[in-house]
Amino acid sequence: MYDIHMTFETVGATQVRWNRVTGNLLATAHEGDVRLWDWRKGSSPVQYIAAHLQKIHGLDWSANQDYQLATSSQDCTVKFFDVNNPRVAENALRTVSPVWRARFTVSISPFSLSEYICNS
Repeated sequence: MYDIHMTFETVGATQVRWNRVTGNLLATAHEGDVRLWDWRKGSSPVQYIAAHLQKIHGLDWSANQDYQLATSSQDCTVKFFDVNNPRVAENALRTVSPVWRARFTVSISPFSLSEYICNS
């Protein structure tokens, strides 16, 4: 992917998602890893996240929190990361089949701020 407003390449990325809150961060999936890019900081990733043991099929940023990123994978998990402290996933959902797509949505429940919907 290349844009005249960006000076970096996301070569080999299978998924690409812009952060909807800040607009400065871009997450790309490369097999089981995530790279975070800040278009203001040049052509190298600002963060690497070893997210999954197998291929990542889906990425999604929270629409409310600029630091929350979710990933879904061939390894039958959905993981939630705080990109300010990404060494360990904050939470993980395990399924019996690979998760191809997952999205943050606003919940109508007063007991949670967000709900995650998984389509496997």
